[in-house]
Amino acid sequence: MATPPRRPKRIDQMDRITTVAASAATDLLLVTRRLEAGPPEDWENYSIPTSDFITQLLAAVPAAPTPVTLPSELTLSDNLAIETFEDYDVGALTTLDQGYGWTANGVASGLSIVSRTPFGNGSPSTHKRMSVASGGEYGRTFPWGDNWGSIVICMICRIDGSSTFGPSDFAFGLCSGTSAMFSSASCLNFAGIGGANNGATDATITAGTRMSYFNLNPSTRFKTKRAAVVTDRTAGTGSNVARIPSTEGFLAAVMVQCDRPTFLTDSTSVTYSWATMNTTGGREEFPVAKRNIFSLLEYDSSASTPLATLHILNELSPAGGARTQTWSFDQSTGKLDTLNLYWDQSQALEVAALGVRKIY
Repeated sequence: MATPPRRPKRIDQMDRITTVAASAATDLLLVTRRLEAGPPEDWENYSIPTSDFITQLLAAVPAAPTPVTLPSELTLSDNLAIETFEDYDVGALTTLDQGYGWTANGVASGLSIVSRTPFGNGSPSTHKRMSVASGGEYGRTFPWGDNWGSIVICMICRIDGSSTFGPSDFAFGLCSGTSAMFSSASCLNFAGIGGANNGATDATITAGTRMSYFNLNPSTRFKTKRAAVVTDRTAGTGSNVARIPSTEGFLAAVMVQCDRPTFLTDSTSVTYSWATMNTTGGREEFPVAKRNIFSLLEYDSSASTPLATLHILNELSPAGGARTQTWSFDQSTGKLDTLNLYWDQSQALEVAALGVRKIY
């Protein structure tokens, strides 16, 4: 006849321990309450070998799912790097460590992540954007460094404001590293586009059919900067004028392409050929989708017709092609190896996506 378990009248407090040897040489004491017992409550105690208890516990834990491994063809990125900001938390953005294709973290200054509602019944019903205001700056070095001959950058954005502003000294282009970018008085090297900053009103708030937008006229200018000196490279040839939505649900695209020939050393001056294209000509009434960053960057192009293929025109501007400009330039003060965005206005620039593609 089995000896019935001893029912303690009280439980004395014992010394607390933090580890138990996983072997049959140790037991765990279990104190259980008999549910069938009425008041006063009745208790029983048992012991179980520690190893048996651990075996049962592990058996009850679900097995870890098998990791999904994507084929390298879908993950290889030696010519494309993109940010859509969905993997960042809403709030202050201090470290750029997400995105696709990047091999190093970027530098964030005066940036934040906001949640916004896109136009219509899109999926997802909300998405995240990077908000840049009052001297905020983004910088992230290309995975391929300055090893490029033709490159295109793009951002999908809107301006979170409702009043005309200007002049503006914003900048979107290529710079040298992340330690002294466009905003720095010791800027190493910058080349790209930006605000005219010439005393004129850069952006006029305008009512559209179902939304409002900023008409950038005079439009974006080509510009370079070394140290504290900004050099205006004019608006270039062409009439493509940017229209950037102010209405929350709408987004526009801004694209810049640069081609350059082979050069012997960083001090060798060669001709840089530039083109820029923006949403305009009524296309601002049809919001660019965040995921369009892929198709916009992956368009077919050539040095003779930069940014001017048919599907780019259809997505951005039925009214005209790209604006172009050339100038002689070099990398004597710094390699052009970093994507750089600077915004100097209090009405924030909201960026839904941005990225860079190395064409060759």
